[in-house]
Amino acid sequence: MVLHRCSRSQLEFVSDWFTRRVPPLRRVDLAAVLPRVVALRIFSYLDPRSLSRAACVSWHWKFLTEQVGDDDDDDDDDMRRCTGTQFSQ
Repeated sequence: MVLHRCSRSQLEFVSDWFTRRVPPLRRVDLAAVLPRVVALRIFSYLDPRSLSRAACVSWHWKFLTEQVGDDDDDDDDDMRRCTGTQFSQ
């Protein structure tokens, strides 16, 4: 996990950022709170079935699941990681 590689000051920054940004609710939609790039990276690790289920959660999640693999230069790598297969276009 990325946070295990962070220094103490970086972890404090992340903690402070969440404290300021995330409202004090019991349930928070992290996909809506996290930066888009981070949310897309998380979704890129889902298998096709889980990705399909995630798309049913909300409009925002559906939008993010449709963007998986379209965000950077490693589109094919992200899709392969998501689906667990290699494909040709």
